[in-house]
Formats: sequence, structure tokens, C-alpha cells
Amino acid sequence: MTDTEKKVFDVWAEVFERDDFGIDDDFFEIGGDSMKAMKIYMRLTENIAEVNIDDFFESLTIRSIAEVIDKKYSKGDE
Repeated sequence: MTDTEKKVFDVWAEVFERDDFGIDDDFFEIGGDSMKAMKIYMRLTENIAEVNIDDFFESLTIRSIAEVIDKKYSKGDE
């Protein structure tokens, strides 16, 4: 797991109040809904990197969201 994947995983675990999912599990398949999506989106934007809401909904796994963040902030901005 990359550093960015770990950070995104931690946000998901906090919002879902559990950590029994993997970085390739689909947000909606593990019980995600619009309220959780907004909480995760806000936490990612506040604590990790500004994420476009469209990117978030097109990247529904921890791995894919982390890849978007890493590509957008390839210099390691946090």
C-alpha cells in the first residue's frame, strides 16, 4: 500500500467506522452512500489533497482515488 493509499484508507475507515475492506473494494459495494461520499470527499480535500468531485465518483476504490491524487500532485503536495 502506498502512502497515499494508506491516507485514503484511513479516511474511509474513519467514515465507515470499520476497516474490513481492501483498497480495491468498490465504495458502494461496501455500503457507501451519498452522505458517506460527501464526508470522505470533504476529509480528502481538507487533509490530503483537493479532489475534484467528478474524479471521486469516477474513482470508486481507494487505489483509484490515490492514483488520481498522485497524478494530480506528482510533486508530493499534501
